[in-house]
Amino acid sequence: TVQLAPDPTNPGIRFDASAAGPRFVRAANMYRFNVQDNVSAAIPLPPVEYYIDGVVENTFSLPAGVSFAPLLGLSDGSHTITFRATDLFGNRSEFQTETFFVDETPPVPTVIPVRNHTTPIIPDDVDTESPNFIEPELFFEYLFGGQVYVPASTVWGFGTSDETGIVDRNQAQVVAAGDTITEQDWVTYPGDESASFEVSDDGAWHIHYRARDVVMNESASAFRTVYVDGTAPNVAIEVNGGRSYTAGNVTYRTPDATYVVSVADPEVGGVSAGLDSTLVNIDN
Repeated sequence: TVQLAPDPTNPGIRFDASAAGPRFVRAANMYRFNVQDNVSAAIPLPPVEYYIDGVVENTFSLPAGVSFAPLLGLSDGSHTITFRATDLFGNRSEFQTETFFVDETPPVPTVIPVRNHTTPIIPDDVDTESPNFIEPELFFEYLFGGQVYVPASTVWGFGTSDETGIVDRNQAQVVAAGDTITEQDWVTYPGDESASFEVSDDGAWHIHYRARDVVMNESASAFRTVYVDGTAPNVAIEVNGGRSYTAGNVTYRTPDATYVVSVADPEVGGVSAGLDSTLVNIDN
């Protein structure tokens, strides 16, 4: 007596990386097909055929349950895996397609000044509604003698870019120029543009930075040198000649007196950005 067991049912197949949304991966990641069929366990599970980017030449038969690296050797960017299973009786599952974004390239990190706490001082007698009024601008960086100077109120952020993936985190470490960085002193910040930090003490500093994407590609560390100058210049006035008379808190002088204004930008922490301008206001 021969017992026949008809099998009209298509096998089921599932790829073990079916997370929703964009899927960024490394090319060497290992995957596996999970196949279900309703026949006896004595019959081998159906083989799987799969296509990479729809190219027929990349069609293979693969035993179910075997881990493999289908994306190995592919370039960065979007790729598809299309697959189905066929059992011994010719029953075939529907084609399914999974999309992957191969990312073997680290992010390109950078740190940039993003804002300044200082508020421009506008004299009370200036008509800010006038069409000739020009809003004062706050500078973030001042290049002098080949060196970058910034005020102590500068807030730093990250301008990290990643054309092939998503930035997971930025890291920064600030040390005095010439000092050595240590692995445990890296400070971690989110990968978006919300992160910021300050370097508020006068002196020459190295801002070291690096970034990592969501699939663990990490950039090499780099640094930029900044000179922080948060100390105001010293101003003094010297009066020569003429005659003077003091009454209370007011000193009167004859028109033949001369006035000498001396200005110096003190060096603090080895840094002096130098003078930009001197404003003298004569109030009658």
